[in-house]
Amino acid sequence: HRDRIWSTDDHANKDTEYTLGIELAQGAGEALLVSIGIPNDIKDSVSMYAQKAYMERFPLLSIFGREPVESAGQANSIAAQVKASIWRAVMQTGTSQIHLFCAIPSFLALLIGYRLNATPASVHCYEYTAHADYVPTCILEP
Repeated sequence: HRDRIWSTDDHANKDTEYTLGIELAQGAGEALLVSIGIPNDIKDSVSMYAQKAYMERFPLLSIFGREPVESAGQANSIAAQVKASIWRAVMQTGTSQIHLFCAIPSFLALLIGYRLNATPASVHCYEYTAHADYVPTCILEP
């Protein structure tokens, strides 16, 4: 990233920790909606899509950051926090499906995907098209 190689084992320390906002709507069911937005919160656009797609009954885990990611340590901090948040939400809701909506830098998508390889639920990925609209792109089975 930015002409530097960022390693997956460059873990955060107190100087590189990145604080995320994490909100989980209450509920349980067969699916969990997950919105990840850095540096912008995409919860509202995901909620609008969920209403259109008849998925508003599913709990929504919203993860967001307000600042740009400036180091590998911060990127790894974010990936670890996202993984832990998704695992907690999957266990809490008892879901078997994760519907994943992301607006994040591509290197974060790589790190998060790397850490979610053993997720016990199928991951349904969505691509943003325009005007708070999404299309399903792929399903990753556990």
